[in-house]
Amino acid sequence: MLAIVFYEIPMQLESFNIEIINNLFMLAMIAFSLFIYTWIFRIIYEARRQAEEKAHLELVIKNYKNTSENITQIKKMRHEIKHHLNTVLVYINKNDLSGAQKYINSVEGTMPNNAPIEYTSNLLINSILTEYKQLAQSLNIKIDYSVAVPENINADDTDICSLLTNILDNAVEACGNINKENRFINFKIHQKAKFLYIGCTNSCDSNQLRYSGGKLISIKNNPYKHGYGLKIIKEIAEKYNGAFNTEAHGNQFSAKVNLCLSD
Repeated sequence: MLAIVFYEIPMQLESFNIEIINNLFMLAMIAFSLFIYTWIFRIIYEARRQAEEKAHLELVIKNYKNTSENITQIKKMRHEIKHHLNTVLVYINKNDLSGAQKYINSVEGTMPNNAPIEYTSNLLINSILTEYKQLAQSLNIKIDYSVAVPENINADDTDICSLLTNILDNAVEACGNINKENRFINFKIHQKAKFLYIGCTNSCDSNQLRYSGGKLISIKNNPYKHGYGLKIIKEIAEKYNGAFNTEAHGNQFSAKVNLCLSD
């Protein structure tokens, strides 16, 4: 009887150990599968996000080129204004008011419609600011610009475009969550020597803001899909040995970027 007991115990222990090993193996396989699934999902989502970002940049750059062509046309018209005025004076001196009126009408017809405001001689920045001015107006957002930059900035156009569009996109989105009468955006971009400063303060819903470990986090649904804009801004700031920080006070949110441009 004792021999049987000593025989069965090792068999039961062996069976128990095999069951534990099998369970652990199954758990490991499940965990590994979840890891692979999450990894693949993030790769697909990141690729899609980069494609959307590229499409956005291409659209803005296309708009920038169109705007630059319009501005060039406007400058050409300004250059010819003197000649047009002299022609009008010739008609007036001859008392040919009808001819003067027809000439003025013909000149007016050659002027580009909806000419963009020239905030700066930097065509890319001017194009982006013009685009967001129109967007803000369509959403009842009061937007003010303070711009002091040279015609050429020693930074990649794609980086400047990404910085400005992501900052302004976040500001417009934040304004969309509050009452129309309280919506505003104050945007600044200044360059002094080799330092470029970009600052944006906008109205927001403070209930939509959360900080963890000193970092701003999203409380939107699927938060892992959001926050890429801030990440892109931070990466570009680091690329230029600069800094990026955000602040929230009451129902106002501020984003500040400082870049150190090469000589």
